[in-house]
Amino acid sequence: MEFSPPAVQPGHTPQESGSGEPRDRRKEPRYVPVMESAYLGWWEGETLRAELGVLWNISAGGAAMDVAVEVETGDTVWLCIVDLTPVRWVAARVVGREERMVRMQFAEPFACERLERVVWGLPEEEAGVASAASLWATPTP
Repeated sequence: MEFSPPAVQPGHTPQESGSGEPRDRRKEPRYVPVMESAYLGWWEGETLRAELGVLWNISAGGAAMDVAVEVETGDTVWLCIVDLTPVRWVAARVVGREERMVRMQFAEPFACERLERVVWGLPEEEAGVASAASLWATPTP
């Protein structure tokens, strides 16, 4: 899947609201998830690397997580939320990076029913466990 960043003019700054504060560029509200464990994956050549981290917030359009990885703004990454079944890797583009905080924009909107399960939880009988060893669900580069 090809995911190209939007065109941005050099020197572009966010527009300000009437109060002089920059406007929030997000189109979707952010939620603090109940399911906060997630893997962030990225491809190094033909090898999928994945690191466990903590999901700070999520929306239909993107997420932010605390994770120790070496990715840069503009990189394509994959998000897999632990305990969310069926196991799915979601393609995203890194839009910001500060120390361990990685902010990402999803390539496609996060499915509403999955978002609700991540934010509000799900019945225990439906819970499963995702792991980096779930290679049957490995995303394609």
